[in-house]
Amino acid sequence: FDALSSTKFGVAHNGKPVTFTGWYKYTPGNEYRDKKNNIVEGEIDKCAINAVLYEEELDKNGENVPLTGHDINTSDRVVMRASLQDTGAKSEWTEFTLPFESMNGKEYDSSKKYYLAIICSSSYKGDAYEGAPGSTLIIDSFKVVSE
Repeated sequence: FDALSSTKFGVAHNGKPVTFTGWYKYTPGNEYRDKKNNIVEGEIDKCAINAVLYEEELDKNGENVPLTGHDINTSDRVVMRASLQDTGAKSEWTEFTLPFESMNGKEYDSSKKYYLAIICSSSYKGDAYEGAPGSTLIIDSFKVVSE
């Protein structure tokens, strides 16, 4: 079973995104583990909160080919991204306002079709099957403001 392919990211989105806002609390788990489940001494888990705008790409049936856990962080179809930088523990509700920044040398083009994905993880390397069991990310009140 290929779990990373099972998640299809994105919903159709109109307008150039400017900011991504919300609230979160985060507690890392006690023992960070690598993909072979070995404890990594001294490593502390971090969360990930991202919003991604990517270009439509059609398959032979005229349907968008969604980005998945395999390529949401690496695809050259990504045009803009808003990413939380302060990803450590937060015991109290913490507000964030993140600007969308251009990626891959691309700029938003209103004549193209785009998809917006919000991706959150209690382990920032969860897509590589690394992290601390018991890491907890609680999120609330997301908002994307677009032009």
